[in-house]
Formats: sequence, C-alpha cells, structure tokens
Amino acid sequence: MTRHALEPWLIGLCLVGGCSAAASDVADSQAAEAGAVDVGADQLDTDDAASIDAAGADAAGADAAGTDAEVQPQLDAAASGPCTAWATATQTGVVQSSVGAGEDAPTLGELSGLARSHNGWLWAHNDSGETTARLFLLNPTGQLRAVLTVPGVVPVDWEDIAAGSCGAGFSADKRCLWIGDIGDNAHTRATVSVVRVLEPTQQLATALPSASTVAHWQVPPSDVHITQFQYPPDGATTAATLRPDAEALAVLSDGRLLVATKRDDGLSRLFRVTPGTGTVVAVLLGTLNVRDPPLEAGLSLRVTAADLDGDGRLLVRAYFRAWAFDFAAPLTAALPALAPKIAGATRQKLETGFDVQGESIASDGHGGFWHTSELENQPLWHILCAP
Repeated sequence: MTRHALEPWLIGLCLVGGCSAAASDVADSQAAEAGAVDVGADQLDTDDAASIDAAGADAAGADAAGTDAEVQPQLDAAASGPCTAWATATQTGVVQSSVGAGEDAPTLGELSGLARSHNGWLWAHNDSGETTARLFLLNPTGQLRAVLTVPGVVPVDWEDIAAGSCGAGFSADKRCLWIGDIGDNAHTRATVSVVRVLEPTQQLATALPSASTVAHWQVPPSDVHITQFQYPPDGATTAATLRPDAEALAVLSDGRLLVATKRDDGLSRLFRVTPGTGTVVAVLLGTLNVRDPPLEAGLSLRVTAADLDGDGRLLVRAYFRAWAFDFAAPLTAALPALAPKIAGATRQKLETGFDVQGESIASDGHGGFWHTSELENQPLWHILCAP
C-alpha cells in the first residue's frame, strides 16, 4: 500500500490515545451492503489442521541460542480452551529491516503482511516496489533469520500473506504459504493473483544457521503456483466496485482463500477464492463492518490484513484497530449456509500495541496474535490469549 500522510483529525485522535485499540467491545456486524451473496456455498473451514506445535523451533538449536530462544516459551504455551480475552500487548522486539549492505542485501523496509511459520516464527514480505519476489523469516524478537526467494514471480503489489493448507492434491503434512498480490489502489487491475509456495519446513527444522547470520533459500520452481482471479461484476457501476483494492488474505483448511477489500466506508466486502488454473472468479460472501462510532469513514477504517485464529474466528486489521469476528461457532463444514453467519456475526475489538501504520496480523496458533507496522524499525507486538 502506498504510504499516506496522517489525516489531521487522526493526528489529534492519536494524541489522546485514540490510535490504539480500546478495551474489548462487542457489537453486531451488519450486512450493510445489498447484493448477491453465496448462500448455497460450501462451508468454510478453519485453519486448525495447520496449527503445528512450535516446540521443535530451531532444531539446529545450539547455534541459534540467545534471541531466538527468548520468547519461545510463550510460543509453546497453548491456551487451555477457546480464547475469550487477551493479555496486554507485549513488545517482543523491533523488526529488523535489513542485514548487511549493498544492492543484494535483504531489506524489509515496507512490511505489509505476517503469517505464522511452521516453527512458530513469522513470515513477512514487502509491499509494492520489490523487483524480486522474496519472503522474510523473523524470529520472535523481530530478528531477520532467513530470506526465501520465489522464482518465476514478478510482484506487483503484495499486500498480505497466509500460511496453512495447500489445498486439493496435497497430503495433510504439507504446508503452504499464500501471498496475496491483490493491491490495486488505482482500481485498474483487470485481474489480481495469489501465489502459493510450499513452506520449507525441513529447512526451518534443521537448516537455520547461527543467530548472527541470515539463511538464503529458494523455492523450487515446481513448488510455485499462481492463481489469477477477478471479482464478479455484481452490478458494479464504478471501477472501485468492479476492481476493488484489497489488502487482507486468509487461508482455510481446504486451501480456499478469503479476501477482504479495503474501503473508506468501513464496510469490507468478503470474497472467497478457489485456487485453480486460468482466471478464477471470486465469490462474494458478505460484508464485514469495521466502523467504530463515531468514526464512520476514513483512512483508519480501511481493512489492511486478516487471518483465521485457532477458534474459527476471523481476525481483521485496520490501520489503527483490530477486530475478531465471531461466527457463533468455528467455521466448519458442519455449519449451515455461511452467508447468514457473516450477517449475524459479532465482533470484538482487540487491544493492540500502537502501530504507525498497521498492515499485518497473524494468529499465533494458540488463541493470541502478532502484529506490526509498515515502515522501518517498528515494534513487533505479541498479544497472548488470556482465557
């Protein structure tokens, strides 16, 4: 996402503490937009199959002592049941934006997405402006530990990343990273895309170097797949509706994807994308209301990231707020039609650490979540579940 100057009213709001999320607040999520929804769609599943225990993080262990191990105990502490409350945000470190010098040095200067890795750490990526498709592995203190290059991909506007099921045709032990090249500030892209790569789980377990160096890995070309998709016409009369901008992506346990659009009116449209070949048409599922009275419009209500937590809720991030949408039961195949669930969902405001420009959120697999900001050298925040 292109960097924005803060709106004058927002600067004032920040000065009185309004930029950080307030205490928990439950309200009905309204289906405020008319239009067709996929009432008869197959049901969505949670990403629980990919909730892999982080106990084996950094099996190369002895060489990566120190910062890698500092926060590991809280990664391994699974919640005892569904999360109903969250602890105060803890800054575990600062995102390391670069390592070394020179043109080829890895630099994470415009972080726009986070996803939990196989070992409980975090995958991240840059926003637009990258000429090389790369993912960055951060440890729990924000230290850059590995760079993963994705061959054959030219990034246009990478906005979010999700980790979990690889979908049809893959065994349950495989885990994939999904990168959403879905940004379109100017509403000019006829198609957008999602890139799927196999997560290098073996390297995560055995091939990390010492904590003072950065590993460099490359995805085999055969492990890369790109799904092109477009949004349904849906009676659209404007470019912003026909070609919406989106920055939020989540993956379900069957490998299907959720994409939430970014709008100034705080009414994000939620689409489902089924990966495939050719150009796939997304399916409109409903609307997520992230309005926060008295704020009914503006930059602060734009949805910038999403993830599914282990309790079947959808975590949604806006620039200065975060929400957990609860669908009354985990999103599983046993549920009736999904559209009424979206229309009747409740939302809970999540207390977060302060971000200058929050564009990322990632479940930690145990009921809590991580988030950080775009821009360089920003705090890395971890919010633990406190059931």
